[in-house]
Amino acid sequence: MRNPSKKLIGFWEGKYDSTAGDVGAGEVNNGEGDTKGLLFETEMTIKDCEALGRTPDLIKDKFIERVVKRWLEKWLEKGLV
Repeated sequence: MRNPSKKLIGFWEGKYDSTAGDVGAGEVNNGEGDTKGLLFETEMTIKDCEALGRTPDLIKDKFIERVVKRWLEKWLEKGLV
């Protein structure tokens, strides 16, 4: 296999994919559908570092999606996927 990390796709989809089914232990549903993932409380951190409270939401702003799409494009160009 040219890209051994490809074997982990099922694991990551099961852990974080919002369409992967029911929310399990250690995961959250924020009331906006079947949102999965980990919940991080940041209120106290933001009190100590206000700049963190002003950072954009990387998920809602689709930043992560753009990064992953770019990675996939590069991998496809190189025949790694």
